[in-house]
Amino acid sequence: MKTIEEINQSNLKKIISERKHPDFFPGDIVKVGVRITEGKRDRIQYFEGVCIAKKIEILTLHLQ
Repeated sequence: MKTIEEINQSNLKKIISERKHPDFFPGDIVKVGVRITEGKRDRIQYFEGVCIAKKIEILTLHLQ
């Protein structure tokens, strides 16, 4: 019988292998698209700026 930790590790490997993030470093100019829902309409709002820090955690990517 698999333990919860083993199940979490196998699911984590699957999630990480499916996520694709481009390589970038602090100092690079990045452009990020965010999906915004207004009523029944969806649109993508783009933000562009200089990356000042990058912190990668297991399931999330934080940009500052």
